[in-house]
Amino acid sequence: MLKMAKFSINVPDEYAEALTEWAESLGDNRGSLVSHLLRLCCESQYPDRFPRVPGSLPSAQVTTGIVPPNTLLSQQLTLASNLEGRVTSIQALAVKNLREYFEKFTSRYHTAITSFANTNGLTFEAAYVLLTQRSYPYSAEDIEWAKSQPTILTESQFLAGQMGQDRPPPGLES
Repeated sequence: MLKMAKFSINVPDEYAEALTEWAESLGDNRGSLVSHLLRLCCESQYPDRFPRVPGSLPSAQVTTGIVPPNTLLSQQLTLASNLEGRVTSIQALAVKNLREYFEKFTSRYHTAITSFANTNGLTFEAAYVLLTQRSYPYSAEDIEWAKSQPTILTESQFLAGQMGQDRPPPGLES
């Protein structure tokens, strides 16, 4: 699994506005665009360390990333991205589609999480922590661990569609 570092940057307001406008024109969020731009800069600065230097800045043209080129999946991803329009990358398309999927099926997931919680003697919130932070199959130790963890998302936040929104980890909110 790719490990990611998270940090903040400060830019003048006019740059922040331009980045927001650029990201919105691509159907992406500003954080993803800035992340992509920083990766491009590092790849350009350290080509031996990061050998895949793309030839251009983010635009409406899709890049499939780790999907092998000239495969049916690559073609399908490119097709979907181009039909969606304004998408920075396959990652942005995947995030957009996953958000739409979870919005559509929130009630089904709520029912499944509630059932899982009831079966395992957990609150909805503890079940959500377990299901998002640990991998199946779950042991008795995992169940106890989940009970001791801080809430990531309340049941009402889940039902309000706030699942998957970018938020700092518990305890690091500003």
